[in-house]
Amino acid sequence: MELTGKTPEYIARIQLRYEELRNSERKLADYFLQRNLEEPLTDSVKQLAERTQVSVASVIRFCQELGYEGYAEFKLVTRQAGFLPSVGNITLDGNMSAGDLKKNICDFAGISIRKCIETIDDGQLEKAIAAIVGAERLMICGIGTSAGIAVAAANTFMNLGIPSFPLSEELLMMRTVSMLQPCDVVLGISNCGYVKPIVDTLKIAMDAGAATILITGEENSLAKKYADHVLRASSYGNPGMLDMLTVTSCQLVTIQILQAGCLTRMDQEALKHLHQGTNLSEMTRYAQSVEEVRPSRVKY
Repeated sequence: MELTGKTPEYIARIQLRYEELRNSERKLADYFLQRNLEEPLTDSVKQLAERTQVSVASVIRFCQELGYEGYAEFKLVTRQAGFLPSVGNITLDGNMSAGDLKKNICDFAGISIRKCIETIDDGQLEKAIAAIVGAERLMICGIGTSAGIAVAAANTFMNLGIPSFPLSEELLMMRTVSMLQPCDVVLGISNCGYVKPIVDTLKIAMDAGAATILITGEENSLAKKYADHVLRASSYGNPGMLDMLTVTSCQLVTIQILQAGCLTRMDQEALKHLHQGTNLSEMTRYAQSVEEVRPSRVKY
């Protein structure tokens, strides 16, 4: 199959994943493949389920199978006019050499990450760093792909001695932030800024008096309304198959910037925590040979 630069990226994903979809999900795939691309998608998730005679759960699963966080992100992408991303001579016809593919993909990722310099507002960044440095507890929230980023971020800030907790289960996320105090901080990660659990969590946290930070790729979104500080990690644009992981890279780079900012603005106590974190990390692995393993590391 050859995908051209005129193929909407969500249609390309459907075509590539079609054979892997369940029967109910294929009903949705057929609907979108036959649908007039010029008409905006305005259906709610319930309306779409009724229109295609599938369950709401099937609609959500369909969106997640295509790599989206949920129906909200899928709906947003279908309403944008973007097509498959291209950098240099990237194509998906299978004729590109491994060397050219490597170069162009790395160029594409590099360009996207460098765009963070332009899109992350310095003032918002300073305020976000200050909020995290002064936090008694830092809750990091992410759904889907962002859940793994939340775990990585929690480990990152824990190394600085900031009590950090990743949250990815929707109900637990909202219940947890509802009990926060003004001395706490909630960091939400949502590329499109319309993922319902993240939007709801930020609102609940703001109502509880906690400071809220949003890492997103969308300049204007619903989640932005409930964030004290917004960090736009590159541009959301129209993420396609080639740049889904690049979006993740931009989010991780943003977290690393926050970590570095916190480190430079903390006292020497942070260095002690870094040293302690290194020792704890060392406890998770054995030496390269059995003879090198210290007896105290092995429990009989």
